Amino acid sequence: MLREKGIREAIYYRLKKEYAGLHPDQIKRLKELEKDNNRLTKLLTKVMLEGIRQLSAGRIRCMMAVCEFIIICNNTGAAFT
Repeated sequence: MLREKGIREAIYYRLKKEYAGLHPDQIKRLKELEKDNNRLTKLLTKVMLEGIRQLSAGRIRCMMAVCEFIIICNNTGAAFT
């Protein structure tokens, strides 16, 4: 029967082991939850990367402001510690 459907035995036994005891509607719900979990994981990753980019940009702006301050102080002869 498996050969008629074009399913290899290894795949059949892997799926049987993975979904043993579940009803078809439970399997469908599990697949939906896995798909939603993947979507949310990708979204979280995107948000975290954007946060890192913004932090990096903020640090760069802060360093530029400090450099500008040092240059201004050096040009005016002001001392700072």
